[in-house]
Amino acid sequence: MKLKKIAPAFPLLAGVLWGLTGIFVRKLNGVGINNLHLAFFRTFFAALSLVIYLLITDKKQLKIKAKDLWCFFGTGILSVFTFSVS
Repeated sequence: MKLKKIAPAFPLLAGVLWGLTGIFVRKLNGVGINNLHLAFFRTFFAALSLVIYLLITDKKQLKIKAKDLWCFFGTGILSVFTFSVS
């Protein structure tokens, strides 16, 4: 199946998955995991999934120049994590 044919369904799928997170957050809060931990794990596993995907499909995209590390840290880690916490 071509990606272009199913691409319009991705925003709908993203919305459904975003809506389902409330169920998991409620259950995990019930067992003592706070929102900060949930934000960390959500960000960590999303990053891990992306790295695994890129290792399988295109390793070249994982190469980062040392001078650009601050950009990836600031926008990739801090902003995503802060957004999740907020």
